[in-house]
Amino acid sequence: VSLPSQPSIYELLPKYGLPSGLLPDSVINYTLSEGGDFEVNLEKPCYLEFQYLVYYEKTITGKLSVGSITKLKGIKVQRFFFLWFEVDEIRVDLPPSGSIYFTVGIIDKQLDVDQFMEVRSCRSKNRSPQVIFSL
Repeated sequence: VSLPSQPSIYELLPKYGLPSGLLPDSVINYTLSEGGDFEVNLEKPCYLEFQYLVYYEKTITGKLSVGSITKLKGIKVQRFFFLWFEVDEIRVDLPPSGSIYFTVGIIDKQLDVDQFMEVRSCRSKNRSPQVIFSL
């Protein structure tokens, strides 16, 4: 008897209404509880550049539900003179509106969801000389 294989994290995110490209292509494994608590493990910490620069720690945790990731730990954005801030929550409108929202502290930043549709390769070093996430 073979057990059904677990879908990849990139297949799982769209089932919750979230874009596959929220995470880099370096995910080696993940766990997801029935209650939605998850842990994602990357090969190593890395950076991705969207409309802003994002840092991914080696381990990312949070709570996955339809349209959102809450209690998020392990993803940071760069803003204000090269300071890094934890992303606390990621959510999309239901039904989809073409926007995605990142909560950083008390601030919500609305972005175009299209930039997160494709899974991208991340780099191990921050090479961005400018601040690209402004609130």
